[in-house]
Amino acid sequence: NSTFSLFYSVENVAETFLDFNELIPHTLSMDNNESSRLVESKTFFDWKKKKASLWETNIHKKKGEKKKQISWKIDSYTQNVISALYYLRAFTLKPGKKFAFRVSDDGKNYVFKGTVLRQEMLKTEVGKLDTLVIRPEFQLAGSFKPSGENLIWVTNDDRKMIVRIESKVKIGTLVAKLKKLVRPE
Repeated sequence: NSTFSLFYSVENVAETFLDFNELIPHTLSMDNNESSRLVESKTFFDWKKKKASLWETNIHKKKGEKKKQISWKIDSYTQNVISALYYLRAFTLKPGKKFAFRVSDDGKNYVFKGTVLRQEMLKTEVGKLDTLVIRPEFQLAGSFKPSGENLIWVTNDDRKMIVRIESKVKIGTLVAKLKKLVRPE
């Protein structure tokens, strides 16, 4: 929002690469450009050693530059904070369904739990879509730390495409929306 950006600017980009067959992440890169700070981080998952490693540079306007490098043990099929959104699509989803899996971030291991709340017709920029609304439950720190209810909408079909995410954070509500849908031929 251009008005909001006058007071607090946020431009965050995250990219993850995962193994298509195993559904496990290999890397996570995040570049966070906010009004008072820049953060660049890279996480690598070594599945032979069952270890993740993070390198991070944080440049704050008033506090200066800090670098961090850590490694920690991970369990099989652990996801990162971005791949988790796609991994949940591997589950059979229907209203009332609960599920859980491992997520690792910033040297810590968590359990991502979710509940499919309801089926909902959602108006989007690509038209009305039949969706399932999921409420994730997780305890993350840093950029992705929730401070209220979070919801994820996925299409109610075999593709389970993520079409909307709402996340309550300290400064308000972050909303991610699907803008374009590529249908298979």
